[in-house]
Amino acid sequence: MHKADGVSNGQAVSTVGVRPQENKNTAKQTIGRAKLSNGWTPERRAKQAEKIQSWKPWEQSTGPKTALGKSRAARNGFKGGIRLEIRALTKAVNQLLREQKDALQRCTLEENEQPK
Repeated sequence: MHKADGVSNGQAVSTVGVRPQENKNTAKQTIGRAKLSNGWTPERRAKQAEKIQSWKPWEQSTGPKTALGKSRAARNGFKGGIRLEIRALTKAVNQLLREQKDALQRCTLEENEQPK
């Protein structure tokens, strides 16, 4: 006999797989009080906000302390995929543009130094 089975009038009655009846009127039980979509009333929300303000959990957050934890946290914004390739290409193009700008400035200076 299963643990959930019961006995009624000498016969075994199985309750396995039987769901208890749910109250379909749960939304109607909040008559007179507004209820948010997540089930919290404005009063409960305000009370929870007060509690959180007194706890101030953000002051106790210190972040990662080990080198491994810090390296993991440093990768939080990493998106991966083609973005990495695009970033590498952008860096290469920017380097080439800087070199070209420097070369152009050197040429301009040399032209200005020559006697006319």
